[in-house]
Amino acid sequence: MLEHSLSSCGRAALLAAVTLLLALEPHAADARIKQTNLSVAAGARVTGVNGSAATGRCLLLVTSVRTKALGHCTIEGGAPLTSIRLLVDGFDTPVLVTPVSDSGPVTFVIDPLPAVVVRALSAGALRFEAHTSAGLEARGTVAKATNSVQLFVQLRAAEAVPPGSTNAAGLCIVTIAFAPPFLGVDCVHDLPDPQSLTLHRGFAQETGDVSLDLSAALGGRNPAAWEPLETELLFEIAADGTYLRMEGAGGGDVIRGQVDGCRTTNTTACIFGRFTVEAIGQSNDASVPTVPARVETLSAPFDSLVGDANVAAQTQTVLFSLTADNDHSLLVEMIDGCNLRQGIILNAVGTDFESYRYIVTFGDLFFGTLDSLLTHATAPVNRRASILLPCLIQTSQ
Repeated sequence: MLEHSLSSCGRAALLAAVTLLLALEPHAADARIKQTNLSVAAGARVTGVNGSAATGRCLLLVTSVRTKALGHCTIEGGAPLTSIRLLVDGFDTPVLVTPVSDSGPVTFVIDPLPAVVVRALSAGALRFEAHTSAGLEARGTVAKATNSVQLFVQLRAAEAVPPGSTNAAGLCIVTIAFAPPFLGVDCVHDLPDPQSLTLHRGFAQETGDVSLDLSAALGGRNPAAWEPLETELLFEIAADGTYLRMEGAGGGDVIRGQVDGCRTTNTTACIFGRFTVEAIGQSNDASVPTVPARVETLSAPFDSLVGDANVAAQTQTVLFSLTADNDHSLLVEMIDGCNLRQGIILNAVGTDFESYRYIVTFGDLFFGTLDSLLTHATAPVNRRASILLPCLIQTSQ
C-alpha cells in the first residue's frame, strides 16, 4: 500500500536526511541530539482481569533521542477507571500513574523517560495496568509494533513555497502505525523560536490546507507528537501527498519537508535515508518455506574505522532474523566509504549459514539500482565494495 516513486528533488532530499543530525549545531544542553536513533512505536492490548469485561489498547511512541515517550490509551467496559499505570516487571513503583476521570481516551507524556523503560520494552517486561477505586481492572504487556512504517523527512527553507530565508534545518521521523492507525512525528531542528508545526495536504511545490496542527508539541529542540490517524489522511501520506511545515517568529523563518522517501517496515530497513535492505531466508531443507526475515535497525549512523588508513566512515547495521529469539539471524553492515574512495561497502555476518542461507537485496532510491548478496556455508561473505550502488560525485573535503 505504501509503494512510491521519487522525483529527482525528493531523492536529493533523502540523501542528507539521516546525516542531517551531524550538521546541526545544537546548544550545549541539546548535544544529545547527535546520538539519535529511531523512534519506537509500541502497543499493548489491554484485557480485563478477575472477570472484568474491560478491553482496549494502549499505544506508546518512544522518541528517537530517548528522552520522552508519548502515550494514548482507550479502554472500554468494566468498572469506571481511576488511573492508568505503566510498570516495569520487578519494580513496585510505576513509571507512570495518570488519573482517569472519564471514559477517555487518555493521553500522557513521560518526560524525562527512565532508561529502564527502553530496556524493559526490548525485553517484553513493560506493561500497562488500568485501575479502579477497588484495584486492578485490566492489564496488557507492551510490545514493539510489527505493523509500522517510518519515513525520514528533511525540513529545509528551500522546500517552502515561497522559499524561506533561514539557514535552519530539521529532520522528522514520521511513524505510521496500523490497527488502529496512528501517526507519530518526532523531530530535531535548530529553527529559532518556532511558533507552529503543521502537517499539510499537498505535493511538492504546492501549498495545501492544514491536516493536523502539531504546534502543541513545540518546546525545545525535539518536538514529538502521537495522534490518531484518519484513513483518508493515511492514504494521502501513502501517496506522498502531505508535507510538514515549521514556522518561526521571523518572516523568512520557515522550513518544510515532503513526507515521502525511504520507508522502514517490518521486513525492509532504510539505511542512510537512501538505501533499502531486505533479506529472504532460505533453508537448506527444501521443504521449509522461503520467507522474508524480520529486521531491526541496531543503530543510527556512526563512524567506524575502515581499512588500514586509520580513517572513519559512516556505518549502519541492521539485524535480520527468522524467529523471535533471533535464531538463523543475519547482521548486515553498510559503510559509506565514498569520501574515502572506497565506495559503498557491504558486510554480512550470520549465525547459522550451515542450515540457512540468505538472499540480501539492496535498493538505491537515489539512482534506482539494485545489488544483492548470497550467503551460505560454503561462500562466507566478507566486506566488499557493492556492485551496483554507486557513489555520488564527491566534493573536496
